Amino acid sequence: LSERSEKLYHDSKIAISRLLNCNASEIFYTYNSTYAINIIAWGLVRSKFLKKWDAILLGIWEHHANVLPWQILAQEYDFQVKFFDIKDDYSIDRDDFAQKYSENVKVVACNHVSNVTWQIYDVKKIKQQLRDDTFFLVDWSQSVPHLSIDVGDIWCDALVFTGHKMMAYTGIGGA
Repeated sequence: LSERSEKLYHDSKIAISRLLNCNASEIFYTYNSTYAINIIAWGLVRSKFLKKWDAILLGIWEHHANVLPWQILAQEYDFQVKFFDIKDDYSIDRDDFAQKYSENVKVVACNHVSNVTWQIYDVKKIKQQLRDDTFFLVDWSQSVPHLSIDVGDIWCDALVFTGHKMMAYTGIGGA
């Protein structure tokens, strides 16, 4: 029974890796995208990647799943959460992003598709604007049931998703 369970678990990671175009060993399962972001955020704090006076830069359109984990940790560890804006047509305000993306920004995190604006944001273009020392997290939860992804093409450091958007049970997600 344990061998069969292990095979099913591994096979599920192979199926997800095909969906994301990544290695099965790069996937870890969580309860949902919020939980995945919490694990990643805590890891960045505990590893001392994020320190006092650093900043996190988020899109203004973010779902609370990608805002609250950073805000809670920022209060406790004295780093700053900043938001870059969008224009009236809901496209990214590149000037605002450039102005707010300073040397103290260590993490940029954003949704690929907003459940607020319904825009599809060019996360690859965002990645191209980042320094090599910036951690880039993409929330793919709204995209995963509808759009294909090539994680290797985006070169994000972490991509999170929730299973219930793909008709899975509630309480299943991953990064």
